[in-house]
Amino acid sequence: MSFLTKLLDYFFSTRPVLFMPVWTVALLGAGGKARHQLSGETVGSLLFATACLFGAVYLVNQIFDRETDRINNKGYFLSEEIIGVPEAAILAAGLNLAALAAAFLVSGYAFVLFVAIVILGLAYSAPPLRLKDRAWPALFANMLAHGSIVYLAGAGWNEELHLGEVFRSLPYFFAVGAIYLNTTLPDVEGDRRAGKRTVAVVYGERFTQGLSLFFVLVAASISIFIRDYDFLIPAILTLPFFALALDKKKAKFSTWGTKAALLLLSLSAALYYYGYVLILAAGFLATRIYYKRRFGRVYP
Repeated sequence: MSFLTKLLDYFFSTRPVLFMPVWTVALLGAGGKARHQLSGETVGSLLFATACLFGAVYLVNQIFDRETDRINNKGYFLSEEIIGVPEAAILAAGLNLAALAAAFLVSGYAFVLFVAIVILGLAYSAPPLRLKDRAWPALFANMLAHGSIVYLAGAGWNEELHLGEVFRSLPYFFAVGAIYLNTTLPDVEGDRRAGKRTVAVVYGERFTQGLSLFFVLVAASISIFIRDYDFLIPAILTLPFFALALDKKKAKFSTWGTKAALLLLSLSAALYYYGYVLILAAGFLATRIYYKRRFGRVYP
């Protein structure tokens, strides 16, 4: 194996395609707070820090989710032993340190919030808590870490953070809940065999789709009240997919709803930094090429 291949394995083991939803929420927090175009320096530091932070979170999750990933045929790096557990642990520790250092240099508010995500990430994946294997704790942890906390970190990046921003983060809290619920639907059988008790495993597909639709409605309602049009317009446009998923009892509509929501929210974030579209396109293309050449698989 060449040095370049190993380097690429390390990089893509952090699951960079999953940075994109995190980046979107963080940029919407920063842009919504500033209410103007963000500088390249601000965007660069925010994207770098959140990528390091969540790259570590996803590595820790893969370390403790190897068997489930093997059953569900995903997350090849740890489940197929392309990267060893000690290597992944060292890489995660280094990424956490880089993320915390970057946040500390920029904002005390962001540093505290980043520490909260590190702790929550460990509680989510590692014993004894292993929140990921319990329906409601797993759901709440995702809503908090990927929704409210990331939004607040963005809002507090180079800015003073006010208590009112907590309320403004609520649409993203519920939106992340809706998206997380949808992502658990394709993995129900594998999760059940591995002993994971997600909401979809415990309560079934129809309940999960109904709860996802409810979360979208709550998020949209709050965004109307606080006049967050960055969020409201994508919510209205994607709402039919979530409703169809419940009405037609088909998971494909849930998947379409998730993809549409992520795309439209990303376009909203791009209003604050136009270059974000190019960053997302480059990340998507690079991931597609890597997975095709490395594993012969079309992803994402």
